[in-house]
Amino acid sequence: MVVTATKRGVPWTDVASVQEFVWELFIAVWDRDLALLFVHGSSNGSEFKDLAKALCGEDVAIVVDPVVYRAFHGINRLVLNNVGLDEHFGRQIRYTGRMGADVGSRLSDATKQSSRKAVLAGVGYENGERASVSAAKRGRVWSSQRLRVNTFAKWCRHIGKKIVDRTIDPEAVLKGTRIPRVIKERPAVVAIGVDWPSAVLDHIESATAITFPGAAEVHQTWVSVEVVDGPVEEPLVIRFFTESREVTVRLEFTCTGDISDFRFVYTGSDTGQIRRGATVDLCAYLTENAPTIWFADGSCLEGNLHVELTAKHEPFDIEKLQTPSWSGVDIRKESQGLTRASNTIQFRMIEWLKQNGGYAIIFDDDGAGEAADIVAVRVDEEVRPRRIDVEFYHCKFAGGNAAGGRVDDLYVVCGQAQRSVVWLHNKDRRTDLFAHLLKREAQHIDSGRPTRFEVGDIRGLAHVRDLSRQSEVRLSVFVVQPGLAKSKAKEGQLALLGVTERYLFETYQVPFTVICHA
Repeated sequence: MVVTATKRGVPWTDVASVQEFVWELFIAVWDRDLALLFVHGSSNGSEFKDLAKALCGEDVAIVVDPVVYRAFHGINRLVLNNVGLDEHFGRQIRYTGRMGADVGSRLSDATKQSSRKAVLAGVGYENGERASVSAAKRGRVWSSQRLRVNTFAKWCRHIGKKIVDRTIDPEAVLKGTRIPRVIKERPAVVAIGVDWPSAVLDHIESATAITFPGAAEVHQTWVSVEVVDGPVEEPLVIRFFTESREVTVRLEFTCTGDISDFRFVYTGSDTGQIRRGATVDLCAYLTENAPTIWFADGSCLEGNLHVELTAKHEPFDIEKLQTPSWSGVDIRKESQGLTRASNTIQFRMIEWLKQNGGYAIIFDDDGAGEAADIVAVRVDEEVRPRRIDVEFYHCKFAGGNAAGGRVDDLYVVCGQAQRSVVWLHNKDRRTDLFAHLLKREAQHIDSGRPTRFEVGDIRGLAHVRDLSRQSEVRLSVFVVQPGLAKSKAKEGQLALLGVTERYLFETYQVPFTVICHA
C-alpha cells in the first residue's frame, strides 16, 4: 500500500516517505483436546509455520500426507473433481493435474510407486448434508462452504477428529470413490428418473419458468420432468409437462475423432424455452446445464459423464415390507381425483394417515409438478427449536389385476422416491417446499376445484412455512405399490428397492419405507 498526502493543497508523493505494508487477515483455532491448531488466512499462498510456532511453541509440526487425506473419511458417494499428482522421474518431479472426467486416469496413476498424491478435491455427502472436501500434501484442508467464525471452529474440530484417528487408513479412504467416465452411448440399463439441473435446484421454484408451445409462461411449480419409458437400446428421452402441455427432448451423443460430446434436441416440432434471468431455448440450456438421469443399477448420467456405483448394494430386506389390507381397493387405480374416489390407492393411504392422527397437515399434491402424491407434516413442539417432520407418499398403480413380482411396477415410483431429496438440496429449498404447496393450493382454489387439504388448512401450512426458516426439517419417503406382493417378491424388485434405500440414506440420511401387498 502506498501512502500519499497533500502539501499546500497539491497532491504529492514523497518517495522517501513511501511505506509498503503487507497485511493479512487470519483466524487461528486451537483445539486443546486434539492438540491441533487450525489457521485460516486471507491469502491462498501463505505459509503459517512461523505463526504456528509463535502461538504454540517451537515443537509444532504440520500435518502432511498421507495423514492429511484422512479428511475424506466418512464422505459418502465421493466424486473427485480434481486430482493432482507429483510423479518422480529420478531426481526430477513433474506435477500433473486433472479435473472432471479425467480424474479416473489420474486415480489409476496414484497407485504407481513413482506417483504421490499432491492435491485431491471432491464432493459427496456427510451426515445428511452435501459436503465438499479438498486436501493437499503440505497440510492444507479446505471446503467450499462459507462459514461464520463459530461454525468454522466446529468444522475444524470435525476435520481434526478424523486427522488424529489412527484407526483411519489414509490410503484406504479413497476406496469406493465414484469416478465419472465419458461415454459415447447411453447405458444399457433402465432409466428410472431425472432431476432438474443443479443450476435450477440451487434456487427456489419461482426463479425458474418454462414456456411451452402455444402457451403462456409456466412457473416450475406446475411443471414435472420425467424419463420417457422405452427400450434400453433406444436414446434417452425426457419429458417436461404440465397438466395440459408438454415438450420432449432427446439426449444425443456426438463424436468427433476421439472427442466425445453430447447435446439435447427436440423429438418433434414442438420447442420450449426456460427463463432463469434470461430466456433461452430449452435444449440449448440443457446442453449447457445437463440434468441428472438415474438408472435402476444406481448409476447416474449428466450429459455424457456416467458415474457408476463402486460397491454392490444389498437387496432390500423383505421383512421390512409393510403389508396393510387393500380390501375394497382397485390396485390399478392410483389417484383419488377431484371426486376422492374411495376405491383408489391414494384415497386408502390418506384414510390410514387420518386414522393414525398427529398430523398438522395432510395434503393431496397429486398432479404435474407434484412433490409427492401425498405430503403429511408433523410439528414436534417438544423440542427447541421445533422440528418439522415431512412424509412423502409416492403411490403407483399396479401393472396387473393381481399383486406379483413385476419389477416394472417399481421403476417409476423408485425414481420418484429418489428425486424426493431435491427438497433437501439446500436450506432455502426446504422452506420452498411449503411455499410450493401453498401456491398449488391457491391455484386449485382459483380454478374452482376443491381444496387439496385433507387435514389442516392454508393458515396452518403458512405457519409451518414460517417455522421452517428456523427449524430442522426432516424428510421420510414412502413408496406405496400394492402391485408388489411380499409373498412373491423377486430378486430384481428387492435389488431396485435396495438401490433406492441406499441412495436416500447415503445422501441425506432419509428413512425409506415400502408399503405393498401381502
